[in-house]
Amino acid sequence: MARQEVTVCLSGDGGDEAMAGYPRYSKAIREGIVYRLPLELRRVLFGLPAQFLPVGFKGEHMLQRFALAQAERYPFAMRQVSK
Repeated sequence: MARQEVTVCLSGDGGDEAMAGYPRYSKAIREGIVYRLPLELRRVLFGLPAQFLPVGFKGEHMLQRFALAQAERYPFAMRQVSK
């Protein structure tokens, strides 16, 4: 039906999205496992060690992010991008 009027029709659904082809999707799946842990446990496991890492240490932000409640994660990520 689209061919009668247009040469190309884009649906916006590519194979990458359907098959988790971008690295950010597999990262989100892996991190989702951590976020299933109760918040208080995540704060102990990730928040306390993050306090002892030197500022600028590569894993510091990841550990801090895991120790945050869901509503705190996006603002935290935006602060990291703006630095």
